[in-house]
Amino acid sequence: MARSCPTLIASLVLIAVSVAASVAPRVSADEAPDTIKSVSLDITEHIDGSESSVNIVQYLLRTKLKQAGIDVISLRRTAWDPKPKPEPKPEPEPGTGEEGDAKEPPPDQAAAVALSIQGRVDANYKPSEFYGEIVAHVFELRAHVVLKSADGQTLLTIEERDRYGESTASSNDPNPKRGTRDTTRKTGLSRIATWLYVDLLQDESVLALVPEANRAKVDAEIAKLLAVKTKRQDTGGSK
Repeated sequence: MARSCPTLIASLVLIAVSVAASVAPRVSADEAPDTIKSVSLDITEHIDGSESSVNIVQYLLRTKLKQAGIDVISLRRTAWDPKPKPEPKPEPEPGTGEEGDAKEPPPDQAAAVALSIQGRVDANYKPSEFYGEIVAHVFELRAHVVLKSADGQTLLTIEERDRYGESTASSNDPNPKRGTRDTTRKTGLSRIATWLYVDLLQDESVLALVPEANRAKVDAEIAKLLAVKTKRQDTGGSK
């Protein structure tokens, strides 16, 4: 029987490996599967100390982040969200009279979250009075928001304050909604949502989630809003 040469066998193995490597397809960075880049958002809203179920800031901040191209998982319902449909009850198994197994639970959303945004916004009514009459509806607003990484590390802490007011509407005002307590509160909360959006999009970890196709537009928007925000601070609009 002929003996196999160890050197020859080793050479053949190396050749086979080299051929396999040259034939195997290479996956470029562009072809690699995209990493899920979601942001979870949970902002509570308190009006004069009581938690609100309307959640204007949650809705507006979610909308603006999505418009920037960021995938947002909203953890708090707002007044604009459709009511959730009731879960159907499992059908009984035939012949047993017992309920069947419930549906498999949805995949854990936390696994898809790259960043989390959590915080609280307070809006307190501080009307301006003149001889016992309210001449302007004023709200003092404060926001405390924390941005965290997927592993729970705090990346950014935001503290925003604002004060917004409108003169009370006169009887002959062509726009009777302007100058009411309700519209003043809504406008004040929308301003706070805008300032939070500006703060978040200046953070590199959030900005990195904006698609490249949207970057120029988002950069221009943030620069414009930042100029307004800076001017507001310089004129005493917030502290």
